[in-house]
Amino acid sequence: MTCVAGLFYFDQTVKRTFRRNAVIGDPGEAVANFGVDTKNWAAFGEATSHFSEAWRVIVGAQYTEVELDFTFERTLSGPQIGLAMPVAQTPGDTSENDLSSKLAVQ
Repeated sequence: MTCVAGLFYFDQTVKRTFRRNAVIGDPGEAVANFGVDTKNWAAFGEATSHFSEAWRVIVGAQYTEVELDFTFERTLSGPQIGLAMPVAQTPGDTSENDLSSKLAVQ
């Protein structure tokens, strides 16, 4: 029998700012700020058993959790012609988990 097991971890924070300028008439500027914090981890394992020269069975499973936190805000200065409207700071979050399995005969 052959077994494999492991852990996976991922943590990333992204913060970005985008500026849009309008140059028709009086210049205006829209600034969008957003941030995303992602955390993801998983534990997995797989076992393979040869029950004859020609056949084997594979059994495996993986458990995964993902957490996502985000914020978004858009401000506007100057005329609003050709620019996206302001958006108040909007925080949010979501999380998911999953258990997946595998059963195979080769």
